[in-house]
Amino acid sequence: MPDIATAVQAAIAGPCARRGAVGAQYVVVRAGERWQKHCHGLSDAILDRAVTPDTTFNAYSITKTVTAAAVLALAQSGRLDLDAPIGTAAAVDGLEAYGSVGETLLHRAGFRNPNPLHWFHTVDRQAAFDKAAFVAARVQALRGSRRCRARSAYSNIGYLMLGLAVERAWSGPFAQAVRSLMFDRLQLRTNEHLAFEIARLDRHAHGHLRRHGWLDLVLGLLVDRHAIVQATANGWVQLKLHHVDGCAYGGLMANARGLARFGHAVLCAQKAAEPHAWHPMLLPVPGPGPRRSPGFFAGALDGHRWSGHAGGGLGGYGELRIYPQLDAVSVLLTNGPGLRDAHCLDVVDRCWSRGTCSAGD
Repeated sequence: MPDIATAVQAAIAGPCARRGAVGAQYVVVRAGERWQKHCHGLSDAILDRAVTPDTTFNAYSITKTVTAAAVLALAQSGRLDLDAPIGTAAAVDGLEAYGSVGETLLHRAGFRNPNPLHWFHTVDRQAAFDKAAFVAARVQALRGSRRCRARSAYSNIGYLMLGLAVERAWSGPFAQAVRSLMFDRLQLRTNEHLAFEIARLDRHAHGHLRRHGWLDLVLGLLVDRHAIVQATANGWVQLKLHHVDGCAYGGLMANARGLARFGHAVLCAQKAAEPHAWHPMLLPVPGPGPRRSPGFFAGALDGHRWSGHAGGGLGGYGELRIYPQLDAVSVLLTNGPGLRDAHCLDVVDRCWSRGTCSAGD
């Protein structure tokens, strides 16, 4: 498939150039087999270190799909009630105005979404990071507040509350719960990475901004510039390796192969003969706002339905998509900034999806 491979490489380079990313990974899995895999550019523009299949990235809000999978697994086992008020499930008083666990999964519980860009800490502060204090501050701001009028508003805070609900139902830390409920079940291979830690600092992609670009110019208005910038050279501003303060809404570290393994597991769950915890993840739920399902948003590309999620921040941007009709999963991860869903996979996936039909089409 040299023509498709060439087209995919060019399609990846385009969004990277436009978005100010120096590197990217892309993987397509079809019928359970890795069909296309591409690495582009650099993970570190200062040290001239190339992106490889083993390079890991901050997945940011793609994390929410993993959190949703953990919630649904706990619900299937009877340890968490999707119809329970989110305040009850998370053991947080003062959230009576907000919706249920299930509504929170769908971003329909009424939580607002304060700017989360400054909610990060660098890797050297990971051991000393006070997660309890961070969560307590977010909870205190919610107590007694009213739900947002736009009940379908996207919210990191809602997923932070889901993380507390998972910890309460599991009786243990969120990361350990997700590892047991999901990562262990995926039977990840050694070249597939999904974790809440950076396995190797020298294999993790640094975020980059274009020097003198608009985001570089306003960076100090968004975050503490001194805290996040590591170096400036070769036309780039390189950011320090960092963690998102809230694991449940944005703390996942991944490579494209690991996320593709997860996406394929969700796809298989929908096709399973017996009910599976993750089966509802691809089933759109009617309601206000864009079409969505637990943990995912829905769309279509050239007539092929997909469920997916984007994740971005100052240090990177990525997208995960599942195409049930095509029995396919695609993942794009980059180390350039992303502050909204850019639908980059519309461009890249079109290289192979056009003219593709499935038996159900």
